[in-house]
Parts: sequence; C-alpha cells; structure tokens
Amino acid sequence: MENEEVISLREIIETVLRGKWIIIGITSVFTVLAIIYSFFITNPVYESKATILVSNIEQPIGNLNEYVNNATSTNIVVSVMQSPEVIEKTIDDLNLERSVSSLLNSLTLSTNESNDSLIELRLQGTDYDNLSKIIDQLIMNTKDVITGRVNTYISSYENLYYEKINEEQAQLSEFIQEYNELEDAYGLPLLVLFQQNASGSEYVLEANEDLLSELRELDKATQVEYEQISNRIDQANNRVQEFFVNYNNAVTAQSLELIDERINVFSEAFTGSSPVKPNKVLNTAVAFVLGLMVSIGFIFLRAYWTGSNKNAL
Repeated sequence: MENEEVISLREIIETVLRGKWIIIGITSVFTVLAIIYSFFITNPVYESKATILVSNIEQPIGNLNEYVNNATSTNIVVSVMQSPEVIEKTIDDLNLERSVSSLLNSLTLSTNESNDSLIELRLQGTDYDNLSKIIDQLIMNTKDVITGRVNTYISSYENLYYEKINEEQAQLSEFIQEYNELEDAYGLPLLVLFQQNASGSEYVLEANEDLLSELRELDKATQVEYEQISNRIDQANNRVQEFFVNYNNAVTAQSLELIDERINVFSEAFTGSSPVKPNKVLNTAVAFVLGLMVSIGFIFLRAYWTGSNKNAL
C-alpha cells in the first residue's frame, strides 16, 4: 500500500510561522536592493518625442511626381532615418560618445494608426540635455540624405533627356536635309515649311492646297517617298517635344525645395522632465513579491527536507 502524505492548512501555517524571520529577512534584502538600485545606482532615463508629417504635394514636374512621392513615402523616411548612414552622421555631427547600435536601439519610430502620414519619433537616454538635439539632427540628416538621392536621380534624368533632345534634333536635321534634297531634285517649290519656335525645339508643318496639288501630280513612287520623309520628320518632331517636356520637368524639379515641402516637423522635439526609467515603485514592488516567493519556497523546501530525513531515520 502506498503511503500518502496529507498536508493540512494548519501545517502550512505552522511552517510559515516557524520561518517568519527567514521570510522577513529574504524579502527585506530583495526590497532594499531594489531600492538601492532604483534610487541610487541606476541613472534616470528620459524620453524625447517629435512628430513628422509626410505630405504628397503635387508639383509642376510631370511624371517626376511619382518618383518623388515614392522617395518621400512614410516607409522610405522611416527606413532612411534608421539607416546606419544617418545614425552615424548624427553621432559625428553632435560628437556623441555612443555607438550606432546603441543610438538605434534607443530610437523608436512608429506611424500613426489614424493617419499614416504622421511618423512619431521616441528617443530614450540618460543625457537629458541632448535628447531633443539628437532628434532634430536625425530629422535634418534624414532630409539631407533623401534630398541627395532625389537630386541625383533628377540630375541623371535631366542629363538623359538633354542627350535625347540633341540626338533627335540631329536626326530631325538629317530628315529635313533629305527632304530638301528631294525637293531640289524635282524642282518643286517647298511643300513643307519648317519653322523653329522660340524654345528651339519645335518644328511646325505648313502646306497649302496648291502645294498639295503639285505633289499629287508626281508619280506614285515619288509621292510615297515624300510621304515617308514627312512621316519621319513628324515622328522625330514628336519625340523632340516629348523629351523637351521631360527635360523641362527635371529643370523645374531642380529649382524646387521638394523635400522641405514634403517632409515637415509637425510636432517639435520635446523631452519630458520626469524620467521614464527606472520605475522605482514598480521595481520595489516586484522585488518585494519576488523576495516573498523565494523565502516561502525556501522554508517549505527546508521543511520537506527535514521531514524526509526524520522519516529516513
């Protein structure tokens, strides 16, 4: 038959009373250590907050708006601000004695649930006087990095379409020369008058009914040849116009403060005067409960061990 040990409530209370001084002692030690650590050893940690507003403002830059909107989206701004490039530059600018990982771990970025255009920054640290300065520098460096990337893209875009305009205008000149040679060969009056406007990028096609009737009197092969050249001129002219619009968009974009207009500080950095860490009351309460649990566990373990040894004897 198996022996069953039944522990009554009376025995539990008696065990606790016999070990009351152990409970008091261990609990007091835990509590006092928590008080000493929270009030005298650990440095108070403060928190600074700021809010950024990301706006997708349409500018007179045509199809570049889509790229700029993507480059200044909320996700991109958060990603750039958390990048080692921005963190390290901020540390260097303010001569902080911190590592990149240390500053990054103390920084929290979150988007507003009701408005994803708002980004909230929270920075914790023991240096009360510098927390707001760090946030301001982070925002400035983030805007500088995004501005650099956008300007690089727009410059390459501008250079690309400037080259395209020159290429198409050269091709257009060849087509006009080919047309003029054909016109001279048949001794016809100018069928098409090309006029260059003030922008230096557009040709206007003009023809009257008399000139068209002269063209209709030519043999079929010559008419086709004239038509082919005219079509090539029209197509080249359209391409020049398209590239010129894109080039103008890039020039306009370079003259605008795109990033400053799209990324703004909605709420200035502010550091609260009360520390967020350590929570002295919570630390003391947790230490008290932990000490109580450890001490009670100890006296029951001791009682069990003592009882086992008596039974063995």
